[in-house]
Amino acid sequence: MPSITAVLSLFRPPQGVVDRVTRLLEQVDHVVAVDDSPAPATPGPVHEALRALGVEVVVLGENRGIAHALNVGVATARTADPAAWIMTLDQDSTLAPGFVSGSLAAFDAALAAGVPVGAVCPEKLGDVPTPDEGERDGFSLAYDP
Repeated sequence: MPSITAVLSLFRPPQGVVDRVTRLLEQVDHVVAVDDSPAPATPGPVHEALRALGVEVVVLGENRGIAHALNVGVATARTADPAAWIMTLDQDSTLAPGFVSGSLAAFDAALAAGVPVGAVCPEKLGDVPTPDEGERDGFSLAYDP
């Protein structure tokens, strides 16, 4: 199984994110959390609790948007392990048990069916179907993962 790093965007993270990351670590090998809250004065208890779990916490000190935070997180993850598979999440994300192993199984099945894969994403985000461009050999071709 490949090494999986979750990149998590934070913005004024609530204490509950620590519990979500604890459960996330049951499915991934590493977590990089990037906080783009404006100018935090100190790391704070959430940052410290995440670091105690082994999470690499990056504090940007300014809000440049979730895409920037995720890009910083991916670059940080790639520096630590260039071969790791990357999963991007925000601080409210909760994964069902087996989500990562199911995603890897879908990847393997698509490749075995001759479907090229650039990314794997869930069929639905909450109750909203992921937009797609149809399907190929039984696999949804996600438009916007």
